[in-house]
Amino acid sequence: GKSTGQSLVLSCPFCFTPVCYNSQKHETYSNQYRAACADNCVIEENRVLRSAVETGAEPMAEEDAKTASKSECGNDEESVGRDIEILFPVDCKYCKCQVGVYDFYEKIYYFYNVLPGLG
Repeated sequence: GKSTGQSLVLSCPFCFTPVCYNSQKHETYSNQYRAACADNCVIEENRVLRSAVETGAEPMAEEDAKTASKSECGNDEESVGRDIEILFPVDCKYCKCQVGVYDFYEKIYYFYNVLPGLG
């Protein structure tokens, strides 16, 4: 069977720098890993990747995205957070390769462009 509690070291696929020492394999996506903290990474907070929360729905069309995000200037971030994820790209500090994303609301890193190894 598969061992779920195993901690994995994730490395940048280009320069092999370790970007995370304590990650868990994603339950649904086999090539994704989640972690509470990252090493040797830079969060690009000036670039926002939005996605509809995993409902199995298609990614939103442009105009839907605009109406959904119009309340940004207000204080109702909570309601926005329920139906939209705010994701920031996460890059390797050394070679600037994007290795994953950071979920602003969940405060969790999702790594997908990485080389996994056992810790």
